Amino acid sequence: GGISRFLRLSRSGRSGMASDSANPHRGAHDGAIASLLDKHESRVDLLLDSMLTYLKKTQPSYFEGEEESLASRTIADVLKRVSSDAASESTASEENRLAASLAISEMTTPKELKVTVSPSAQQALERAAAKKAEQIASPGASETDIPLGTKCSHNGCEVCFAGPSTYEASACVYHTGTPVFHEGLKFWSCCNKVKVTDFGDFLNIKGCCTGRHEFSTKDETMAQKRECRSDFFQQGATVSFNIYAKLADPTKCSFTLRRRPSDGGGEPEYVLSFHVHFEGEYDFKRTIVLAGPVDIDTCLVDILQPKIEIKLKKADGRGWNSIGEVVEEDDLEMD
Repeated sequence: GGISRFLRLSRSGRSGMASDSANPHRGAHDGAIASLLDKHESRVDLLLDSMLTYLKKTQPSYFEGEEESLASRTIADVLKRVSSDAASESTASEENRLAASLAISEMTTPKELKVTVSPSAQQALERAAAKKAEQIASPGASETDIPLGTKCSHNGCEVCFAGPSTYEASACVYHTGTPVFHEGLKFWSCCNKVKVTDFGDFLNIKGCCTGRHEFSTKDETMAQKRECRSDFFQQGATVSFNIYAKLADPTKCSFTLRRRPSDGGGEPEYVLSFHVHFEGEYDFKRTIVLAGPVDIDTCLVDILQPKIEIKLKKADGRGWNSIGEVVEEDDLEMD
């Protein structure tokens, strides 16, 4: 940095002074100058001040006539270089801080896991949808029994009940089939000509049927949480976490993984969060700090007929004694 350059410059300057025939005694002060350098090496400003004071007292001829401009330029050059170093260090420090901030942001951003629905689970969903359609075709409940804000129960319709006028205010545009997730493609069984890969685009696929809104009389604000049995097993580098929930709706389920800094400042922790909507009315949510690191990009989810299987790829070869620690999401947010 500036100190090392100053030392080199000072040594070069002293060598030149000692060989100057017009000033044969200048080299005799090298020891005193070196002592000043050692004393004030950590403070460039004190070093320069002491150097100038010493030279003005012992060698005033350094600052007379033509040599005055040479000495002034030498000191000014050192100060300029030191200031430049300080600015560079400040810029580098700010860049490092921003890089660290971006790294933490990237670390803590949840990643949605790829979801695949098996053919047997797909058929079960279709049968459940057909049964639901039969129930919808039968006489419904009185409009006065429907809570305000209740969402239309047809797939793909986002209209909420705002009173009896809701039926006339807009037609219900919906999907009569069930969602299909197959080999990375997402589409509806009723209109499979439109196939997408992004989940957000899938949710925006316009319905293929027009009809009357149907609002369930069940109060969806009531607790509809239900515990699901779960277990895990590991084979080599793969950990399989099973959630036993039937008729899981892939359009209303979410599975994410993310890394987060550990509380002790050691290796980052890996957090699995999921929300399973199953049997048309129940929800099961969990947040788990996993027992070990995983390769997030290769983890995926299979929705099967009797269960959901989350496949986790270990990032190292260590065995797991458990799937990890179940925590409250709010506790992680507070950290």
